[in-house]
Amino acid sequence: MDKPYFLRLIEAVADLTAWLKDQAVPGAVIGGLAASLWGRPRVAKGVDAVVLLKGANLETFLTAGARFGFARRIGNAAAFAVKSRVLLLLHEPSKTQVDVH
Repeated sequence: MDKPYFLRLIEAVADLTAWLKDQAVPGAVIGGLAASLWGRPRVAKGVDAVVLLKGANLETFLTAGARFGFARRIGNAAAFAVKSRVLLLLHEPSKTQVDVH
């Protein structure tokens, strides 16, 4: 049986946190999930995070993310992120969409 949705979100956040710590990249969970954790519960369909990739290479960062279960949701994710300032990812173990700003 599949895990409940909230447990998949928690799994995605735990792996995201481990990835950011591994790469020494400061970041925070934002959006609906963060509001649910700190305030009134509400439905969150994915994970939104903000990170500071100060001087970090985006491709190296993405490669490291694969070790934590994160895959690109689109083929040109790095180029799209540079243009739009959002990195579209999928946490494959939990099937959770993750947007990194």
